[in-house]
Amino acid sequence: MKNKQTVHFFYALLFLLLTFIIYLIYSPGLNGAFLLDDLGNLRGMAELEGGTLRDWVAFIFGGIGSLGRPFSLLTFALQYQSWPDIVSLKLFNYALHIVNFALVLFLLIATVRRVKPNWARDNPILLVALGVGLSFFWASAPIHTTAVQYVIQRMTLLAAFWMLLGLNVWVLLLARMENAQNPRKVFFGAALAVLICTTFGVLSKENAILLPLLCLLYLFIDNSVFQRLRAFRVPLILFMMSPVIALMIVMIIDFDGYFITGFNFRDFNSYERMLTQFEIVPGYIFKFFYPVGQDFILFYENYPVVRDFLESWVVIVSCIAFTVLHFFAWRFRARFPLFFLGAFFYTVGQLLESSFLSLELYFEHRNYFPSIGLLFVVLEGLIRIPQKIQLPVVLSVFAVLGSVNAFITFQESKIWGRPLQQAIIWYQNNPTSNRAHGHLAVELIAGGHSKKASEFYAQTVDQFENDITKPLLWLEVQCTQGEDFGDIKIRRFLLEYARESEYFKEAKNIIGAILRKSESGQCSGKIIQDLEDTVDALITNDNFRRDRIDLLISMAKINFYQGELGKAYEFMTIANESSDRVDVKLSLAQIEITRQNFDSARDYLVKAEAQCAKARSVKCLHLREDFESVTKSLSSQEHAND
Repeated sequence: MKNKQTVHFFYALLFLLLTFIIYLIYSPGLNGAFLLDDLGNLRGMAELEGGTLRDWVAFIFGGIGSLGRPFSLLTFALQYQSWPDIVSLKLFNYALHIVNFALVLFLLIATVRRVKPNWARDNPILLVALGVGLSFFWASAPIHTTAVQYVIQRMTLLAAFWMLLGLNVWVLLLARMENAQNPRKVFFGAALAVLICTTFGVLSKENAILLPLLCLLYLFIDNSVFQRLRAFRVPLILFMMSPVIALMIVMIIDFDGYFITGFNFRDFNSYERMLTQFEIVPGYIFKFFYPVGQDFILFYENYPVVRDFLESWVVIVSCIAFTVLHFFAWRFRARFPLFFLGAFFYTVGQLLESSFLSLELYFEHRNYFPSIGLLFVVLEGLIRIPQKIQLPVVLSVFAVLGSVNAFITFQESKIWGRPLQQAIIWYQNNPTSNRAHGHLAVELIAGGHSKKASEFYAQTVDQFENDITKPLLWLEVQCTQGEDFGDIKIRRFLLEYARESEYFKEAKNIIGAILRKSESGQCSGKIIQDLEDTVDALITNDNFRRDRIDLLISMAKINFYQGELGKAYEFMTIANESSDRVDVKLSLAQIEITRQNFDSARDYLVKAEAQCAKARSVKCLHLREDFESVTKSLSSQEHAND
């Protein structure tokens, strides 16, 4: 008994030590910068300070993705007092990653005890050593740096947490079924727990809907569960698989949206994306196991698309290897259960984000959860090492690999903590990336190097002939610093690129940023005139037809700020005729108030309120302050004219 307590104390001490090491290797990235989707999704936290319940609901349920990811946004909302301090937001991510490290450890040990009970009983110390070593290798893997350091990827960490929690509960309850008098009741409880975790996982990020499929893999290893369920096995399994079945039905009903029109604004189709993933995914796996000398950067939006099966030998080899490995894993699953589980675990984990949906091609954070499957594959090999040398080999291997991972991740985290240096490195590693280019200029400005940012755009803008965001960002620099170092070439680039540019969703955000600076008096009349001509050209660019309403609104705002109320009303009216957006009606009401057309203004206001009363959407909650402002302005103007 005393020896057992000593062993448990040692395990606890080792776990705490590794937890501290994990924090240490990520901590240099605490003082980083917000990137890409961070500000767009989290800026609303500022309104929660002293905000109403309506403000909280609008923030939590107004997120990205098909379901808005409200649980993830709730965790951000609870940290509203920290905004815009990035340190506290990252500390939460670190803590969540450490919790996931513990859940991976428990899952590895529980799974081996489930599928290899005799080996686990005979080698308890080795089992713990394997579990600790593999879970630390996973937690310290440099490929996960983006998932942990990129603030908004808390959504990935939370989805992984719920999936790991569900899998741990699932494996533990499957073990209880062996001695249960009513196995159907236990299975129902396990399936219900999986569905609860799936629900919270999906509300964190949509790929958690794959959890029931992962649980199903365990049933293919051990047929005894099927046998004990007898006639109830089909309805019980269908009950557990209901989220996946529902997703498949939705995809079939909206086949066009998922697989055809969803790719209208991509430069690849569903087939080409699938081919390219056969080239990308092996690269993910290679980076996971061999991080030495690899580039771990966020911007890969310019990854080359594979257009034809015979175009890339990597795709051909990858397809053959994929087929052979999965056939072998399925055919010999009884003999190599951990290999089967690992191979299919990784594939199922990548099923949504790295397959045929109209998402961007490459993001390393997509490996955060699926890479756990690779640990099972390694585990299958390690437990087959001759017993006499097993423990020393395992300890030596993990000491070396864990140290290498920890060192590289520590160095990567240091870069995440130095935004300007990070931006320079990312641009040097991928100079043709639109995002890396724009990000470097943004960080130059943030670091007080606006003149260098302007010079950088002047030297490189012609390298991105189909990207309007580059001259727009260049214009924004001038708007920030005035025209002391302005360049007359900006206008030429703006107009040429606006007519021919490919679609970039960031364009409307940059236009909005310039307009906000114009409101505060930072922009000269010449800059606003250049912006107006650019937006006018973008409206005629067919590639930007999806943003036509926003561009029309921008034109109306530009004219409104310049006192051209007739033109402002004209553009906003066109936007209103082309959409049923509430914010457009509110803007029309504001314009009409300024034009002293109070009856028309009230008519637009009433229509906007009626639309919100009918729809009760989250967008209307976001607009409550605008409603109050327009209503107050209308009342005061009417009283002033009585």
